[in-house]
This record gives sequence, structure tokens and C-alpha cells, in this order.
Amino acid sequence: MATFRVIKESGDFVTVHKDFIHDSNLTFKAKGILLYLLSRPDDWKIYETEILNHCSDGKDSVRSGVKELEDTGYIVRKRKRNSKGHLDGYEYLVFEQSKSGKSYVGKTENGKSKNGLSENGKPATTNNDLTNNDLTNNDSTNILSGNPTVPYQQVVDYLNEKTGKQYKHTTKKTQSLIKARTKEGFSLDDFKQVIDNMSSQWMNDSKMNQYLRPETLFGTKFEGYLNQQQSNAVDEDWKKQYEDVF
Repeated sequence: MATFRVIKESGDFVTVHKDFIHDSNLTFKAKGILLYLLSRPDDWKIYETEILNHCSDGKDSVRSGVKELEDTGYIVRKRKRNSKGHLDGYEYLVFEQSKSGKSYVGKTENGKSKNGLSENGKPATTNNDLTNNDLTNNDSTNILSGNPTVPYQQVVDYLNEKTGKQYKHTTKKTQSLIKARTKEGFSLDDFKQVIDNMSSQWMNDSKMNQYLRPETLFGTKFEGYLNQQQSNAVDEDWKKQYEDVF
């Protein structure tokens, strides 16, 4: 039977709660990402590019690991609002112990306010506007961000992939639309969902296919498209009602 012997070195250390290490609901990939996030200073801004620079995993692998941590309650995502009450991106709280099934954002287990502090009285590892570093990238997707970057290229690349078109993410009009929706609090996943929803309805329709373009999909009807159900056929009544409005 194989055995493993731990050899520790002196120097800098990271002290974390050991529960997540033994959590059988987590893959080792997710445990590694969580350990890395918990190793950062409190209120540190953490971007996808930073995580990728410290591992050999690809973007899809990192994103699936973060999603796994959300699903199991180690990362809690909540919508942020600005001083005017408008949606202003997301804030992610990273916990050493799973908060699955309970609302722990900003509260202790007994419901008293913790003002964003972790259970040990120190700020939870979050990404907010308090601390900046030099690892940001304006063209990258921000995994942990209170002020999300604008994913111009990711959105347009996905649109081109789904529709077979060749739009450029550098076009000023396209960028202004994507930026406007991002400021309203919509995420990269929301953009992808809109593209999926409407391409499933319009792709095989000769008249509607032309509207699978940034100025239509990412305009003022964006939220309506986001809530459309995917379909393999176009609703003729819906098309008749709206095709003259685009």
C-alpha cells in the first residue's frame, strides 16, 4: 500500500480551516482554487488572469472550479447596487467553511450583522473596491469583482462561434453596447444566455437571422432576450409583432 509522508518547510505559512480539505463534495481542483483564494490578503482583488498565472489549468477548468465552489457554498455571490440603487456588478465572498443552504452574506449564524467579517472576526476574502493590485486586465473576465471588467472579446467571440458570423470586438458601437449592459449588472454568462436564447430562435429563420448581431442582441431589449426561452422554431406571432422594431 502506498504511503505519503508530509515534509514541511520553514517560512511563510497559510492557516486555514481544514474542513474543506476533507469535504468529499469538492474535487481537488476546487480545493486548490479555494486554498489559493484563502491565501490572499483580506479584501484582495482577484482576477481570472491572476489565478491562471499561478496554475496550469485553462480558463474553462478554472471557471468550472469556481462554479463548483459556488454550488457547494464556499463562494457566495451577491448583486451590488450603487448609491442610486442601480445594479452595479457582483461581490463574491469566499469562506473557509461551506455556507450552503443558509444566508450568511453579511450576517452571523444567529442573524446578527457581521459587517462583512468572517467567522474569526477578520474580513472575509472578498473582491471589492478597498484594495487594488497590479494584476488587473481590462479585457479579462473578472471572477471576483465588485466592479466587473467589460468582456468585449469574450462576448463577441461567443457570438461569432454560435452564429458563424465575423463581428469584431473592437468596434466602438459594439463596445458601447456591451459596456452599457455590464454597467447595468449583467455578467458574461448573461450575454452568453442571450446569444443562446435568440440564436436558437432565429438561426434557421431567413428573416430573423440578420438580427443575430450586437446592435440587436445587446441593445435595450437585452433583459427581455435574457428571459426568452430557447426554441428550435420562431414564434410567428412574436416575429410579426417585433420584427419592424429592430
